[in-house]
Amino acid sequence: MTAARLHEFGSPPRLERVAVPRVEPAHSLVQVEASPLTHLDLTIARGGFGVRPDLPHTGGTQAVGRVVSSERFDVGSRVLVRGHGIGTTRAGCWSEYAAVPDLALTAAAPRLSSALAAAFPQPAATAYAAVHDVADVQPGERVLVTGATGAVGQLAAQLALRAGAQVHGLVRSPARAGLLVPGVQPVIGTEEMGDRCIDVVIDTVGGDVLTEVMATSVRPTGRVVLVGYTAGVRIALNLPRWLLSEVELLPLNMMRRASRSAEVLPPLIDLLVAGELSFGIEELPFAQLADGLARLATGTVSGRAVVTFASKET
Repeated sequence: MTAARLHEFGSPPRLERVAVPRVEPAHSLVQVEASPLTHLDLTIARGGFGVRPDLPHTGGTQAVGRVVSSERFDVGSRVLVRGHGIGTTRAGCWSEYAAVPDLALTAAAPRLSSALAAAFPQPAATAYAAVHDVADVQPGERVLVTGATGAVGQLAAQLALRAGAQVHGLVRSPARAGLLVPGVQPVIGTEEMGDRCIDVVIDTVGGDVLTEVMATSVRPTGRVVLVGYTAGVRIALNLPRWLLSEVELLPLNMMRRASRSAEVLPPLIDLLVAGELSFGIEELPFAQLADGLARLATGTVSGRAVVTFASKET
């Protein structure tokens, strides 16, 4: 079979022929159909994750596929693969077949295509938790979403609109503004924001963007939910000003919210199927995985990039 393996952190993964993995007890063999490219995947590939996997390493922290052999799941059933060290401390899903712990498998949404079933759950659950569980967005509030054309940003903006908020989407250029979901007011750069006018920020990028937004745009006692760090892993705060403003900086770690994700996903999938939520997805063939990662790093993916696997050879 073919797998995409990392041989050096910071270098693109290479497609290689490897043996189909052996299945241990309490594990299943899954034929991978689609795997989303996530910022966690990018962080691992760069060597920036808290625990570095041994090299060479097959990346890919999530996927949807079909069960080939298992003592727990029916052969042919479609499953979602994620968690339990997949793609982090053990081999991941960037391969035609993956041997994974049974605990890492759940039933995939039957009404969605493989690519959409693989791409939708993580950003949808993250967006819901950011808007409702952490920020508790209220009707009439002004919400700013950074990285608003990304997967989490698109969904967070729509959920905030559904909550009755006035939503602004922060983008880098007029061209990107055209990718915002309907109803979101574009903001080209932080200099366009009014002084201290935002009640809630859903921040998906971190870095200097978050530093600027907190310094200029959030009203006193406002809330900032930190979801991601694509623009940088550090921020600078003027501590006296921050203390005076009492702006809440609230981290969101979805690794601690697995049970909550399971609760909120079914109604979110209902909204997606009904057309009441939209979600951008870019499908790439497996051979273009490295190119997809490079585009993810430069912020030129709209929605979520997903690599798909057509080959059934072993």
